Amino acid sequence: MRQLVAIATFLVLSTVAVGTASAANYIMYIQGRGWTNWSSAEKVNRSGTSWLEETIAFNGGSSIRGPETTTVRTRLEQRCAVGTGNTCVVVCYSAGCLRLLKAIHDSSTTSFNIIRVSAAASAAGGTKGAEALTTGSLKTVAKLFGQQEAVDWDLTPAAARGTYGNVQNDMNKTTGTMYHYAGYKDTCKSFLFVKMCGNKYTNAGLSGAKGDGMVSFDSAGGASAQGAFNNLCNTGGAGTKRITSRFAKRAPGVSGAACDGENRDHAGMVGFTIKQTELALPSTPTGDQNLTWTDTTSQTVCSDTTNCSQAFTNQSADQSVLRTSSGGSVTVAGNTDATSSPSTADTGASNSCTARCGLYQPGRTCQCDAACVSGGDCCADYATTANCDSMTIW
Repeated sequence: MRQLVAIATFLVLSTVAVGTASAANYIMYIQGRGWTNWSSAEKVNRSGTSWLEETIAFNGGSSIRGPETTTVRTRLEQRCAVGTGNTCVVVCYSAGCLRLLKAIHDSSTTSFNIIRVSAAASAAGGTKGAEALTTGSLKTVAKLFGQQEAVDWDLTPAAARGTYGNVQNDMNKTTGTMYHYAGYKDTCKSFLFVKMCGNKYTNAGLSGAKGDGMVSFDSAGGASAQGAFNNLCNTGGAGTKRITSRFAKRAPGVSGAACDGENRDHAGMVGFTIKQTELALPSTPTGDQNLTWTDTTSQTVCSDTTNCSQAFTNQSADQSVLRTSSGGSVTVAGNTDATSSPSTADTGASNSCTARCGLYQPGRTCQCDAACVSGGDCCADYATTANCDSMTIW
């Protein structure tokens, strides 16, 4: 009997020891729209800390309802579920923040030990830029955002705040808080003779709204209700479905109102959010490369489809390539081509969906938008070309 007790005690202590040894601290990165992986130039400096880094690699342009979100969910369950004994901090960017909420919502795990989410320029509340992209009428917007992606149908305000409205409060399944960091510097790119800026589209119809050229301040600040939210310090609020205990927050010691956003464009908010994450861990804040897509140009802003549809001045202005503050560059996605958006430019044959997925073009012999199925006028290659048939308005 004494021997059995000794063996049982050994097994219990061994189990505890193994559990303690396996417990770890993780920083999980969830990239944005179109990215194939998290940019290596923008990660937390972990020097002198016990935190490990893990990038969840997936196709950021895929549908929020697709298998890539399952990939995110599975990894979060493996690393961050309360039962693992691990502690997690998550850094999400743009569309990746909606994917994060959907992954947590879909999980059967009742609680995650995610003590903090740093949300950079979150698109969880949708963007009118995606709304313009999915109408098939503005290839100029596709030019600014890069090629049309399947996730764009999920990022319209109607989808993000309607179809996915039930995920907006699922950070309540975690132990921590989701901090939103919003920018107000427009995203602009130079073309041959003019420049194009995104807030014209992302803020369409929102009087007084601010935005980072890709996402309006309401979504980036953590509100899933549409509007010109110039101050998102307050949480809650009847009818707003604002994400609980989360807000757009200025850095400590930075001048200006507490919640009026940062003077950075959509890409630039990544570096700022990394700095805030470092301060929260804490670690030495050195990771900010201030990535940007914005061109430093004095050219006139274009306002018509002819000028706005011209080629980029150079390939480095493409969305697939981000510049760093030190003068270098980082490739975060596939080449979106300097002359036309490969999925939306009006370059395809009139009887084919090549380069026309998502478009309704009056006068064409057949169509490639989601409504062509019910309308009976789809091109013959609609179901096979560039996965047009997966681009459904939900």
